[in-house]
Amino acid sequence: MTSIESGRADDRTSGAASGCHDTFRWRYPLSLFACVMALVTSAYLERLGGFWGFLLFLSSIFLLLTILLYGLFLLFMGIAALFRARVKRALAFVLGPAVVVLLFVLHLQWILRVPLDLLQFYYRRGEYDAAIDKMSPSERASTVVFFDWGDEGGTTTGLIIYWLVYDESGEIALFDAERTQAWKDRVYPQRGEVDGAKCRTSVYRLSGHYYAVTATCD
Repeated sequence: MTSIESGRADDRTSGAASGCHDTFRWRYPLSLFACVMALVTSAYLERLGGFWGFLLFLSSIFLLLTILLYGLFLLFMGIAALFRARVKRALAFVLGPAVVVLLFVLHLQWILRVPLDLLQFYYRRGEYDAAIDKMSPSERASTVVFFDWGDEGGTTTGLIIYWLVYDESGEIALFDAERTQAWKDRVYPQRGEVDGAKCRTSVYRLSGHYYAVTATCD
């Protein structure tokens, strides 16, 4: 009788020990996400250009290779954990790579840039507000102000242009067909990239009448 009870106790102990290894570990997806954000930050700062831009370009290549290798490692570990019936551990391994792939497949990678845009905007907001405050109320209402936020790429990879835009009408965030002709006549002659015909544009509001605008010209 004692032998049977001892055997059952050993089985329970073995099962508990096995179950404690099947836990979801946040460090795996979060570590991959940290690498992705480091890459996004490096690519974001490449707009500085010059020698620093070149160093950041090399850094971006290194980070990209690191993410690819680490992502493949996590996928391999996830498959191995699944074969060992550790579902929670497997999910922890594959969650990071799956989210990263979905962001790019669904063209949502711009979301990763939002915290950096907000950081740059609020850090320099004083000079933006000062430039706008120099204009009269009627001038502000009838003028769309573009602040240069840099560019990247070139003839071989396509040019990507970034702006901070002040637009009290909010038409910068509308599609071309929804914008008024008066707005187009004011903006398109100077900033033809935002007409939607030459370049693909993405726009989102940062704060008040300020918008972050990206034009991708192939």
